[in-house]
Amino acid sequence: NYDEVFLENILQAWQVEFLAEMKKRKSIPTYELNKTLKSNLFNFPQSITSDNLLATLYISDSGNNRVVCVNDLGEVESIIGAGRKGYKDGNIVQAEFNHPQGVVFDNRNRILYIADTYNHVIRKVDCTNYTVSTFIGTGEEALILDDQIRKNEKAISYPQNLELKNGFLYVTMMNKSRIYRINLETGIGKVIAGTDSSVSRDGKIGEESLAYPNSICIKDEQVYFLEPYEAKIRFIDKKAVKTYFESDLKDSISLNLPSSIHTIGNSIYIMDSFNHSIRRLDEDGMVNVTGGSKGYIDGNLNNAKFNCPVDMCILEGKIYVLDALNGAVRVVDPEKELVSTLEIKGASYFYPRKPITKLESVETNSYVMKGKNLIAVKIDLPENEIFINSDIEVENQIGSKGDVVSIDKSNGLIMVAIDIEDFWETSYFTLTFEVGLKAVPEHKKLYTVRTLINYKETDDKALMGNAIFKF
Repeated sequence: NYDEVFLENILQAWQVEFLAEMKKRKSIPTYELNKTLKSNLFNFPQSITSDNLLATLYISDSGNNRVVCVNDLGEVESIIGAGRKGYKDGNIVQAEFNHPQGVVFDNRNRILYIADTYNHVIRKVDCTNYTVSTFIGTGEEALILDDQIRKNEKAISYPQNLELKNGFLYVTMMNKSRIYRINLETGIGKVIAGTDSSVSRDGKIGEESLAYPNSICIKDEQVYFLEPYEAKIRFIDKKAVKTYFESDLKDSISLNLPSSIHTIGNSIYIMDSFNHSIRRLDEDGMVNVTGGSKGYIDGNLNNAKFNCPVDMCILEGKIYVLDALNGAVRVVDPEKELVSTLEIKGASYFYPRKPITKLESVETNSYVMKGKNLIAVKIDLPENEIFINSDIEVENQIGSKGDVVSIDKSNGLIMVAIDIEDFWETSYFTLTFEVGLKAVPEHKKLYTVRTLINYKETDDKALMGNAIFKF
């Protein structure tokens, strides 16, 4: 089969070139992070997926409104999202999310898909140029879901969990008790299970109903899904929905609010969150793999303890478990029968949002042009940093947004003139902007300055810009 061999050779050559390029990028000097996984880097993480080519993990850090990428050595490769709640496309440093949950990585096309749950959209991260865009949804909640969804033309509702298979993206709309399958090429999706009812009922498609499904996996071309409140595993078999596993009095193991389901070989693995354990279901029934009591202990499979494991993925033969309430990534090595913690102690290629805490309580004076609400401040950067031509965000204490109307970079100072609405004589003022390093412009930081400014009206332009922030 010449065509398949030819395509495989092209793919291998591309992978070699891609890895060489990434190695060049990583050879750029990096800077230490202040936080590690053991010092609250995460705020209730929800989902984890793997990039098999680069041996990296993507973790949806839901409570911090971002996605964190770490490699298998524990080094942070990138931070996707500014770390503040919002809805904004663009580069990964400036993009904004609202409690993202499910993540899945398309290894062939180098695309990360994110269920941006509270924005009611599915976002798409191009991992070759580090940009974020909206793939599915309008940003508004669909009160009634259509049977068909199409790119950004149709609204969706609280997408939660994602799965990829054969060019299709599967997504659960948990609060609407429906599962959709979306064609990645066309962006068109159709409901494959779920009706207007939220009762767990088997039957033909269209006559069945689901009870708040929260996770999906594909096994033998069949779609398996969890119903956490019913403690059931169900699957779509041809044109019907059937129950595969249901806890009852005869079971030695009962599930307690399971949060995710996965396949490894011929077995199904379940994150049994409120039992703090990882389960395996195969032809012999349900067994416990590791965990079983609340805590935080590494070691052999029998003694390890977790605190609400919520998701897992496979990377180089090991199971990476997202241990949500411990705020850690745990590594289960089936061959050695050991559990360890992936410690983050490396460096970051991209910076998360970085507040300048030393300026939090600074009080300064500035002038505003009479009748125009136009103010000006000067920013004095360190010698090794340069201003990036990117968006500058301005907001006063009552939420009014400011527009940047001019920037003056002369004499090493940046003057930013901002038209502030709802002018008050004294108000808190927040300015967010991006800088890079002179030697390595690709390294970016987001600075946030929050200060109390006493405004005075004036007609004298020479007085403008007397408020100086020196970093």
